[in-house]
Amino acid sequence: MSANTLHLGLGIRRISCDTEAVFLGTKLAGPLLLALAATGCSTFSSSVASESVAVPSQETSASASPSSSPTVEAEPSSEPSESSSEVATDSPFEDRPSTEPSSPLTPERKAKVLYLTFDDGPWFATTEQILDILAEYDATATFFVQGEMAWALPDILKKVHKAGHAIGNHTYRHANLTTLSDEGIRETFRATTEEVGRNRMGACMRPPYGATNDRVRAVSKQEGYKQVLWDTTADDWNQPSPLTMVEYLKAGTKNKANILLHDGGGERANTVAALQLMMPIWVKRGFTFEAVPACAKPYQGPIG
Repeated sequence: MSANTLHLGLGIRRISCDTEAVFLGTKLAGPLLLALAATGCSTFSSSVASESVAVPSQETSASASPSSSPTVEAEPSSEPSESSSEVATDSPFEDRPSTEPSSPLTPERKAKVLYLTFDDGPWFATTEQILDILAEYDATATFFVQGEMAWALPDILKKVHKAGHAIGNHTYRHANLTTLSDEGIRETFRATTEEVGRNRMGACMRPPYGATNDRVRAVSKQEGYKQVLWDTTADDWNQPSPLTMVEYLKAGTKNKANILLHDGGGERANTVAALQLMMPIWVKRGFTFEAVPACAKPYQGPIG
């Protein structure tokens, strides 16, 4: 979804749930309850506690559900989609070493790491809610920021940086980089860096929609950015139920996975809810949370 359209409201849904659904060993904030209202608390309480949530069959089709293997999913848009021949078919996360299957850790095993990433922000309310959840679990993440939103919400962007999270370049207005000239690519990156602040920007970029090719990668490298895609996603630009997102995330969880979520681009109450549910599950499985290595490096400017 383009950041040109701003959705100011999170929406309100009536809740008629048993209070026992609140007690899951984790703090459930107001936005979580709002987002879960349509799912039914009895299903929510029993399913999440056992970590065996049943995903509705209509949301598990090949076109809608993310795969547990590294793939790049397309975000619905009027712009060209990721299914075009321009979309990258190489490894979605260029920095990622070999991985191991996810499983609960024994005390003797070394802690594993996840790279949580959030696109299209900063955003009204949602970004700050996500920051609160991350702080609760001492988690560091990476935020791929649009220049237009950095201009609109500079105070929230400052909070992201002050909290110690990495910031990457996500273009000024969520542009499909494969449709731009070389100079157009440079301009959108530079305009975004100007809004974010060079002292805050990391040395990485994520192409909107995952749309990339050799030319985009080459120009990005010349501008001083390493391209970072992703390994798995919760399909949250479509805003399925929080429980469905939890199933997608659990299926794609593995050591050093780069996980795509969104703090911006529209209403993200369900994303916030799913994140609140997944954090204690990940922690129980022995995962820690770090910034994408390329994005943790400070931006040094164009090369040459």
